[in-house]
Amino acid sequence: MGSRVYSVSVAVTETVTLYLDDIASLTLEVWPHLARGGTVLRHGDAGYSQALLDLPGQLVTDASERSRDGMRLVLEDWELRIDPRADEVYVEIALLRMSDQSWNCWRPGETPFEHVGAVSEDVDGSATLGPA
Repeated sequence: MGSRVYSVSVAVTETVTLYLDDIASLTLEVWPHLARGGTVLRHGDAGYSQALLDLPGQLVTDASERSRDGMRLVLEDWELRIDPRADEVYVEIALLRMSDQSWNCWRPGETPFEHVGAVSEDVDGSATLGPA
């Protein structure tokens, strides 16, 4: 908490990366829902792209994860809700990289995404998302 979003990057591969001051980056492998004042925007909704553009400059005021409810990142004007459906996830949901080279990764089947399913590796090395 207390870091400011200084940049948002959206890749062709459908990832969203938030750069927080010079201390961390949070890469989301799923589209977050963006909430403000009772309105929730999802990828593809009118205004979603503009909402992503509104994130730089905002201070992170809270962050939480709750079992079976996903992650929340609360900014001054927006709340990012990361709680994908199983069909929206391949292997990873989010990756937090810190400037000291430490990191944390969130995957289906792991807290707080137990309800999304678990990834198992097939004999051929490909990944399969299974039931929770």
